[in-house]
Amino acid sequence: MITKSVPARAHTRTFAIGVDYITEHRHQRAVAAAGRTFEGGVAYASAEGKAEWVHLRGVLSVETAPIEMEAVAALSRRCRDPVYHMIVAYAKHERPTREQVVSDAERHLKAIGMSDHQYVLAAHKDTDDFHAHVIANRIGPDGRANDLWHERIIRERVCAEIAAERGWGIDAMLQEEVGTYVHESFYAVYRDGGDAVVTETSPTGGGGIEPMRAALEGENEPARLTAQGGQGIVLRFGGFYSAEAPSTRITVDLVRKRMLPRIGRGTFYLPAIYVEDAASAVVAALSSPAGVYNVCDDDPVTFATYLDELAKALAAKPPLHLPEFLGPVLVGYPWRVMSHSVRMSNARLKQITAWKPQVESVREGWPLIVSLLASKPAPNP
Repeated sequence: MITKSVPARAHTRTFAIGVDYITEHRHQRAVAAAGRTFEGGVAYASAEGKAEWVHLRGVLSVETAPIEMEAVAALSRRCRDPVYHMIVAYAKHERPTREQVVSDAERHLKAIGMSDHQYVLAAHKDTDDFHAHVIANRIGPDGRANDLWHERIIRERVCAEIAAERGWGIDAMLQEEVGTYVHESFYAVYRDGGDAVVTETSPTGGGGIEPMRAALEGENEPARLTAQGGQGIVLRFGGFYSAEAPSTRITVDLVRKRMLPRIGRGTFYLPAIYVEDAASAVVAALSSPAGVYNVCDDDPVTFATYLDELAKALAAKPPLHLPEFLGPVLVGYPWRVMSHSVRMSNARLKQITAWKPQVESVREGWPLIVSLLASKPAPNP
């Protein structure tokens, strides 16, 4: 069982269902062609010939769902992308009942803070694997928008819980004699290490932050496989960046406009990894012994340097400086993760495998990103 959220295109009020779907699914282009409005998204999900059955919450019917959901979305003028499109997919050996599919979807929505939000769920069998599309409203009945903070990590944790409860996941791997499992984790599972170098044996805990606790719990699954004679590998990644990533494009745009300030001294370390180097690390890890490996560049920098190097690559003015006490005020709860200092080392993976990042630091990475963005057209709004 896996889940995937399909990001809406930035800066739109309509429910434009953008596609960043698993490439081997044959209906990727069909999803991409789904309507640019909420109506189009619901129409695609519930289309005859695709949907085996449909389940609704907070709306009267499929026909009226777009109007009803747009009406609730209008309660929040600050949320530019009120659509939330999630795909819940099941492997061939996983045969959930209708009740389980609905329960799984609602469990995910509750975990990310949308327990009472409207949604349309449509179960599809138009591909090799059974899956369900969930078109949900990020705006709740109280008019507040869900910020989707760390929703990917939360989704992974919920999937792992459901798989364990039903005997899927690692148990299924053991049954099918799957020998190797590579699990994605995140640098912020480590405790704040200040200026000290953080290795795989450094204390974890993530500062008591819930998504980081969930990420650590997810690391137990590959350990179970290893205990049964398999090869369970955990890769704790630094922050991804690439010219194709929407988050990177947003960061570049904010720094160019001096809208991403340095809050406080910015002396906390922020490990990063260029996406292509992250991909090559996964390949290298397949031939490594079971265990935990850090995946980051060779020279983690402080947040201040991270911003300054990007501004330099853009030939932009330096970021503005704001006092540190404004961090929790302006950013809110995520500030606890943003200000989490992890000076992570990739030495273990390099020593055991032949892997080495081609982009050694954001000092080289940001000029590369800026160059690539200058040579590519901006995505359609």
